[in-house]
Amino acid sequence: MGSRKRHSNGHRSRHTVPGAGRPPDREPRPHTPRPHPDLATSLNNLAALLSEVGKSKEALEPATEAVTLRRRLADPQTGNPDRYTPHLAESLNNLAALLSEVGKSKEALEPATEAVTLYRRLADPQTGNPDRYTPHLAGSLNNLANRLSEVGKPKEAFQPATEAVTLYRELADPQTGNPDRYTPHLAGSLNNLANRLSEVGKPKEALEPATEAVTLYRELADPQTGNPDRYTPHLAGSLNNLAALLSEVGKPKEALEPATEAVTLYRRLADPQTGNPDRYTPHLAGSLNNLAARLSEVGKSKEALEPATEAVTLYRRLADPQTGDPERFGSPLARAERVVLDLNITHTDEDPDQ
Repeated sequence: MGSRKRHSNGHRSRHTVPGAGRPPDREPRPHTPRPHPDLATSLNNLAALLSEVGKSKEALEPATEAVTLRRRLADPQTGNPDRYTPHLAESLNNLAALLSEVGKSKEALEPATEAVTLYRRLADPQTGNPDRYTPHLAGSLNNLANRLSEVGKPKEAFQPATEAVTLYRELADPQTGNPDRYTPHLAGSLNNLANRLSEVGKPKEALEPATEAVTLYRELADPQTGNPDRYTPHLAGSLNNLAALLSEVGKPKEALEPATEAVTLYRRLADPQTGNPDRYTPHLAGSLNNLAARLSEVGKSKEALEPATEAVTLYRRLADPQTGDPERFGSPLARAERVVLDLNITHTDEDPDQ
């Protein structure tokens, strides 16, 4: 076995051997036990659960530890890369998303990029398993596009966003793919592509994928044929995106309907009795700001004050130093307060007698 033998009485031999008394040429390498795969999985799951209940900061520690453990498990020298590289890629994707959620977009870029690299290798038609890993590659490309956008690199984000749509469209193809499984992912990637197109100054081109995303999410969230609990949040987000794009291309009247519907949906999702206010109140506040902007654009600054003021109220609560997260919501609060100020000025100019 290579281990030192002992005498039966437990004492070391006292025989003199050549070189005795000299320090060894190399210190023996300490044995580091391989981490248990189940621990890494449990940490990954814990991070996901914490994120789902709006505790992204608390989720960072288990997510980071999961990456560390899975990196060791996938190490080419000491681990089993064939078995654990997919798990490492998954954990990297999760960590990148969590870092983004807590406002650490620059730090999120490295794990997001590494995840794409690993999944691309895993999905390679020659050396990997494309049937199994192409969906993961598409998801990691979406993730990377979002992270690049967050750090002010919209041009670099366009390529992975486009590739993600191409892959998901193939995966969701009714003839050759699995539309039940991948249509939701296609809808999400279309939303992302629309956002990236808008960021590079192509709002007209962005309208098509944004409209398709709304159509798909509406079908997915249909109470009769779909899963409204799961897809209503996505429908609300895609409606917000569509409203913003319609405004960008000079169609403020058409933007009003999706903006109003987004507020209605987010209000229901954030309801303290029947929804998840911790998770959806920030989205409700954002959609109220969006609606206020759309109302102002069609000359209804008085009507816009109500949603804008409500947005400020919500953001103040979210940014409260004692009970909220001022680091995350301080900037949105300042922007919302500015919107209210501008609307008050506009309303006064429109109706000086008031």
